[in-house]
Amino acid sequence: VSTVAYSGITSNYNNVTGTLTFTGPGSEAMYSSLLNGVKYINRANDVGGLDPPFQLVEFRVSDGVGTSIAATVTVYFININDAPVLMVDGGHKVSNYTEGDPPLNVSRSILIVDSDDMNLEGATIILSGAEDGDDIMAVTGMNIFAGQPVRMGNQLTLTLNGTALRTAYQTALASISYQNHHSHPAMFVASTKTLTFTVHDGQNVSNEVEVTINFLP
Repeated sequence: VSTVAYSGITSNYNNVTGTLTFTGPGSEAMYSSLLNGVKYINRANDVGGLDPPFQLVEFRVSDGVGTSIAATVTVYFININDAPVLMVDGGHKVSNYTEGDPPLNVSRSILIVDSDDMNLEGATIILSGAEDGDDIMAVTGMNIFAGQPVRMGNQLTLTLNGTALRTAYQTALASISYQNHHSHPAMFVASTKTLTFTVHDGQNVSNEVEVTINFLP
């Protein structure tokens, strides 16, 4: 792509060969300006995975009789990490919990997307409005290291750590369960509780996804 254009000089880009051609009569100054205005764009999402991690761009000019030798410019790729993205089906953002219920699966519809990383390094699940000794969070059926939930004020935090495939983390989050041992959970001052999920890929943290638990009498 060139940011410069002149009347009488046409440009054509061949997507197959990656060749940009200017055709038409013009002065040395005009063609110098055209070539100085050429820009390189790579639309690959993960340029860090390209081999080799650079691209050679060759420039040649012709006076209609002969063609110059090539002047080569090297473009090096610098990868920018994309944060993982958490999504949850709208129909599963709210769950109901009744006294005496067994462990409630609250996150079965969570989906993790990361456009440039197959692995994740950790996840955090925070229960807001936690009651001392009554609220229990658990994760089952996975090989990712899960610590014990840590309470701070009215928040209960469960952390998952370790390098594993996105699909493994997705399975782990989908298995998160909630249970309350209070004899009358619907009598809490807060009739709802919120679970907040995040994951990270070792560099960036995802967006937050929230699931609400309603307590029913």
